[in-house]
Amino acid sequence: MSRFKRSELKHIKDALHKQLTEEIENQEKSKDEEEKLTKKDLKEIYKSSALQEEVKPSKRKQYKNIKRRIKNEDILPKKTVSWQHKVGDLVEISSKAHVMSETGYGIIIDMSDSDFETKINDSRSLVFSPIGRQWYYTKNLKKI
Repeated sequence: MSRFKRSELKHIKDALHKQLTEEIENQEKSKDEEEKLTKKDLKEIYKSSALQEEVKPSKRKQYKNIKRRIKNEDILPKKTVSWQHKVGDLVEISSKAHVMSETGYGIIIDMSDSDFETKINDSRSLVFSPIGRQWYYTKNLKKI
């Protein structure tokens, strides 16, 4: 057995202690660096590692894109209606459009669209009735 002097042992102990503290500090730093990575960072790293062929939008995004495309396209033609009445005709005003609960009667004074084939909600008519002059949607008027 070899014997070490106390002064030599003290130097060895100090060197070992220094080495251990450095290793502990390095481990703590590496843990801090790992904890600093957030979910967003991890997602970005994952996406950047994926090939371009593998990158696809999520099902939810695909669904939204399809829905938006369908809304923008005119798949069904908009309904048009041809009106049977003209300026000067006697019409019956339905109870839905009339201020009173009963159906009313009046004479058409003016129409917003001169052509007789228009979209349902686009055409309005100015009707002179016992209540006075009022604009009604043409769909609420019936020719008598």
